[in-house]
Amino acid sequence: MDSLSQLFHWIRTWIERFAAKVSYSSAWIVSCFHRPLIRVGVMAFACGLFAGQVRAMSVSWFSNAISNDLRDSMGVSLNDTFYMQLGFFANSFTPTAGNTADWAANWRVFDQAADYAIDENDTFDPSTGYFTRDSIEIDQNGHSMSPYAQVGLNFSGQEAYLWTFNKKDPVSAGTEWFLARANDWVFPTYNPNECCPDLNKQWSVSDLATVTPVWGRQGEKLGGGTYTVTDNNYTFQTFTVVPEPSTALLTALGVAFALLRRNRRPMNAINLNVTLLTAVLAIGIASPCHAERIHWYGPTYKTNVTSTGELIDQEMVFELGLFTDGFVPTAENAAEWTTHWLAAQRANYSQEGDFFTGNFVVDQASSPFTGGQQAYIWGFRGGVGSSEWILLKKDTWKWPVLAADQAAEARNPLSALEWNAAEATAIVGALQPVSVPFLMRTASIFNAAPPKTSWNEWALIQMKDEKRNGFDQDPDGDGINNLMEYVFGTSPTQANKSPAMPMELVTSGSDKFLQVTIPRRIDHTAKLTVEVSSDLVNWYSGTSKTVTVSDSPAGLVVRDLEPHSPDRPKRFVRVKAESP
Repeated sequence: MDSLSQLFHWIRTWIERFAAKVSYSSAWIVSCFHRPLIRVGVMAFACGLFAGQVRAMSVSWFSNAISNDLRDSMGVSLNDTFYMQLGFFANSFTPTAGNTADWAANWRVFDQAADYAIDENDTFDPSTGYFTRDSIEIDQNGHSMSPYAQVGLNFSGQEAYLWTFNKKDPVSAGTEWFLARANDWVFPTYNPNECCPDLNKQWSVSDLATVTPVWGRQGEKLGGGTYTVTDNNYTFQTFTVVPEPSTALLTALGVAFALLRRNRRPMNAINLNVTLLTAVLAIGIASPCHAERIHWYGPTYKTNVTSTGELIDQEMVFELGLFTDGFVPTAENAAEWTTHWLAAQRANYSQEGDFFTGNFVVDQASSPFTGGQQAYIWGFRGGVGSSEWILLKKDTWKWPVLAADQAAEARNPLSALEWNAAEATAIVGALQPVSVPFLMRTASIFNAAPPKTSWNEWALIQMKDEKRNGFDQDPDGDGINNLMEYVFGTSPTQANKSPAMPMELVTSGSDKFLQVTIPRRIDHTAKLTVEVSSDLVNWYSGTSKTVTVSDSPAGLVVRDLEPHSPDRPKRFVRVKAESP
């Protein structure tokens, strides 16, 4: 924080402490201090005081102090399940009430206020209905210095939104949202000739009074969503997001409606209750018995990094599964994990939302993923020589114990076991409960192979929108076809140099032999054949011509069985790959 921001923060803190010592009715002092004109006046004074100093750009964003008028759709004060995030929508996406399913995928977080925030002076206080985040700096490259921001994003010149929510999933029951922006909410862009009023933004929710929210209510302005109780005097109000009814639910409602039509007599309360009970039972009848759904996921828009601090990318995959034969995974026995691992489902990591998610239905045919065994989530990215891994476990992640007979109670298909990676413990890698400065960090694992990745799984991610996706095609024009890109683990859509294959003469007995190391991905399932030749015309392979010295994550090492000698000075080696 620069001197200007420090002065402002000190003045605000002094006033708030003074207000805390006087009567509650004096809280208007604090509230007044947060009004834009007064804040700008203080900053202007400070600007003259510190003229000539280099000033950082910053954004302060806040609501009225001690107002207790941030409400949900029922008119109830927002509680500690709500988050306030300031950010923008990427990819030229414009949020509307009609595209709520796409909001989260395009949302980029600049800063966050929540009940559990690290800095108790700059957060959300549900007891007073007040939140403030003061002087969140932006560097000259437009990067947010907030611990909650997404790393490496340029916020300069982007239109800022305030998104308040208890869940980001628009299809979850009980989801409440408020989304709005003021016309002048634009993240600052560095200009060394500008003074503090332009570089240091002061944004209050009172700025939103003249605009119609995208979602929720601000005064008399109504945006998308539904509500039960409302008041024009609320600072703002979240509205609910009503999910689409499921097929089972529609079937149940159809049964209930048919019963109502057949019963032409006036219905009393008992008749209505019986009908509603019938509808609930119909939900169970309309869905498979003896099943349990597991929703397993990593939360969206968290910073997840590798052991070297790089952002996790789309090559990282996550699997839900278990270890067989009573095997207990530890950091010390990582080389044995793959042998004992049994995956139930795989999910790819999304760089768009920084998350992974899967839904696995456990039924009578899902053995051994039943019976109360411990479940794990294993995230991994393979490599040559070393891989990046994280293994997560929570004691309550137990595979469901299913009923064995048809008379047993059916599982509710509309509910699910929620297994959130953020609530787990990391056996390998690291997990930060407060997500600062990262949520997940993988560990570098040497000489241990992760689970296999098939050609189809690799191609689906690496060549998702590429039409030239055949084995022998070369969309990036680097001379390495797609199949060999798969073998080496290189990108098929970004030009690469062909990986070096070190060759050496090794001595065995009195002879010397040519030996080659092929830096291939051991977790990719292509079949490799090493061929040798003395004239580049006739090529030979097989156990009479070559021998495999080692086949490990460090590389495939193959030796020519024809001795090198003065009368045979030339020996050549090539590698062929066959489709898996």
